[in-house]
Amino acid sequence: IDGDDAGSALPDVVLQSDDPARSLHRLLGPWFTLLVFGDAVEADIPVHPLLEVVAVGAHCDPGGRAALLRQLGVDASSGEAWLIRPDQHIAARHAHAAAFNLQRALAPYAHVLHPATA
Repeated sequence: IDGDDAGSALPDVVLQSDDPARSLHRLLGPWFTLLVFGDAVEADIPVHPLLEVVAVGAHCDPGGRAALLRQLGVDASSGEAWLIRPDQHIAARHAHAAAFNLQRALAPYAHVLHPATA
């Protein structure tokens, strides 16, 4: 996957070599999910009631880290952030989770996130 993939389906990747059920899609929340490719989520990432924030690296064994790099071209500890829509498609990507403008990335979905005000 390259950096220009907004709208593309998120491929599923097995994150635990000994448990194929532990996959990237299993980390996704029911609404929007911010996948942070790191071992922890930084404290300054904004919170939204319809957003699940997940540190992907914390769910990977070495085989899962290799699979992410091989299948998605992203290191599990790169610091990248990917916003995933509820339909498991990529809404936006940013090279650094701390600099991710979540408000701007979610703006096209305001009618879903705030139906009374959109």
